[in-house]
Amino acid sequence: MIFLDSDLLVDFFRAKSDAVRTMQKLQDQTEEIVTTIFNYQELLFGVIYQNKLQNIGQLNDFFSRIKIVDYGKIEMIQTIKAQLKLRANGISIGDIDEMIAGICLTYNGTLVTRNIKHFEKIPHLKIKVW
Repeated sequence: MIFLDSDLLVDFFRAKSDAVRTMQKLQDQTEEIVTTIFNYQELLFGVIYQNKLQNIGQLNDFFSRIKIVDYGKIEMIQTIKAQLKLRANGISIGDIDEMIAGICLTYNGTLVTRNIKHFEKIPHLKIKVW
């Protein structure tokens, strides 16, 4: 499973050429392309916060074709395991990013992101830099 992080999604919706190229390359792969409920929330928040409600239709259209992976008990356990490892080293990358990582770990997925600063601190998380 390929998980799309918010930084890629935001730049894709802004039609930035590197993000559009990355999305085209990802669609050529055989792995399922998904995102997490938290990435969807971040994008929806941005649309509402910036009072660009006309973009909600575009967002909903896109996410009708991309699966949004929920956060349940199994994902929560993976998140807690990752958080405990981080905290043992005096590190926190923020609850939302830790939950995104927990979801990716649950499904043994690869997170496509440029947020290496945070996500590289999560043991065993597979990351693809776009």
